[in-house]
Formats: sequence, structure tokens, C-alpha cells
Amino acid sequence: MADLKTSGIIQGVVLDRNRDGIIDGIAADTNRDGIIDAVAFDNNQDGIIDAIVMDVDQDGIIDAVAFDRNRDGVIDAVVLDVNEDGIIDAVAYNTNQDGVFDTVAADVDYDGQADFVAFTSVSDIDSGTDV
Repeated sequence: MADLKTSGIIQGVVLDRNRDGIIDGIAADTNRDGIIDAVAFDNNQDGIIDAIVMDVDQDGIIDAVAFDRNRDGVIDAVVLDVNEDGIIDAVAYNTNQDGVFDTVAADVDYDGQADFVAFTSVSDIDSGTDV
């Protein structure tokens, strides 16, 4: 395990979760307040990050998760818990793998049901893509 230090505060920790000697995650303190704000995982240990868990507003509560669902090195799905109640409030997908989020679903009134869905083409709906 290694760490990155600046001004005496640990900024990141390299993880070997299954203790096989291969790095499979990185935990980072992005704002140097001593609290981990993001953790990136390489679940199949191929050198490509599969998921990133984040505390975007840095209040100590996880409120965003980003996925590379096809493991090509490009984030293609983001899940948000905007009001931090543990219920997903918005999901964005890159359905055609072009690097642009083209499908978004949001629960704007926080009742647990999608109230708004936007997409760039009908083929985005028919792709059957899920997280």
C-alpha cells in the first residue's frame, strides 16, 4: 500500500483489496481535508477503472457513482443521489459508446419514480441498456 502526501495530508491510497499484489483501486482525498472523496475500482484487474464512487459535494455522503459498463476505459453511465436520501434521483447513459451522454432519466420531485426522460434518438431507447 502506498500513499501520496502533500503538506503532511494523505491525498490518496492505492488499494489491493484481495491482497494478491495487483492494484485494484485508488482512494483519493481530492480537496485535502483528510476525508476520502472518491474511490476508483478496477474490479477485474485489467488496468481499466470500472467504477468510481464519489462524494461530489464533499459532505461525507456518497452522492454519485460512475461506471464503465463495457470496460473500454470510457465512463458510460452515471448515477446520482442529488438529495442524498439513498434513492437514485438521476441516471445518465452513453448508449452508443461515443463519449456523449445521450439518455437521461431524472426523478425531479424525489418520489422514487422517473419524472423526466430525455434521449437523442429512438434507437437510444431501443438499445436495452441498463446499469
